[in-house]
Amino acid sequence: MTTSLLARGLFTSAMGIVIACSSAEPNGAQGSVGGTNALPGAGSGGKGGGGTIAGSGGSSAGGVPGGTSNAGDSGDGNAAGDAGSAGAGDPLPQPWTDQSDHIELLCGSFFEGSLGFRADRATLSAQQLQILAALTGLANNEVCSEDELRCEVSIRDAAGQTVSYVSDEADALCNSSEPGLAFQPLIPFLNTLDCLYGKGDGQIPLPPDSRCLQGLFTPSGGTTIERTLDLQEPGRSYHVELNHCAGSNQAGQVSMQLLSSTSQVIATGTPVATPGPDGACLALDATVTVAGEAKLSVTTTAAFSPAGDFFFRFY
Repeated sequence: MTTSLLARGLFTSAMGIVIACSSAEPNGAQGSVGGTNALPGAGSGGKGGGGTIAGSGGSSAGGVPGGTSNAGDSGDGNAAGDAGSAGAGDPLPQPWTDQSDHIELLCGSFFEGSLGFRADRATLSAQQLQILAALTGLANNEVCSEDELRCEVSIRDAAGQTVSYVSDEADALCNSSEPGLAFQPLIPFLNTLDCLYGKGDGQIPLPPDSRCLQGLFTPSGGTTIERTLDLQEPGRSYHVELNHCAGSNQAGQVSMQLLSSTSQVIATGTPVATPGPDGACLALDATVTVAGEAKLSVTTTAAFSPAGDFFFRFY
């Protein structure tokens, strides 16, 4: 059985892909991938309005499989190299093919914080599929850099085989044992996502999307984080789940409320019985009677540890 990138804990230790645990304010944080402060060339933010909403607690947790694949050795003489580092003149394998049926990303940097996205082929748009088909491999190199945006990208084929890649904003792959992806071809895909980095602009309205792991960031000492949720379908129930917070020093040290435009409490997060592979700790459900926006308020105490990145899902 393969394991999701989030469950593998890539953002939880000093050896992880992204280190984002400073209590300092971000310097030039970029907001959501598809929002107004996203990567260069990103689209504009969301929409919303006022409304009346009612809700109640709930619980749910879920996970999506992922996995890893080690880089191969370089070619010797006339022999071709393996997937990680092809021999001289040998083309690198195409990351996304007609047989690929699932993609999973965790992206982040010191300044932006982190976000995640995972989707089956059937849920991707024609535009997204076209962009993924243009992804290109990148031979491992000895270039090193710090604090830039980096993504861990996992691609699974129809046979259930998963290959994990590293894509770095500076194409810096030193100390990486996984095959690389060129970063520039990945940018257009990131710009299609409605997922927010943990240090992004909380005023950007987020539409419901179960594929997004929306980023949150808490410094040491605790804080209150606010996110704007776009609730545009009257008569349906919305679900919010707080993830990556089920650790022994996290559960019980974080609370979550959904607030109306007049700051009235609509729903309060309740403990999740089974954290699941995403490490869920709290969840709530809210039923919309009138389309509008609501404010998600997440508060961590000074005892919440480790400080840094965690996530929520909204759908």
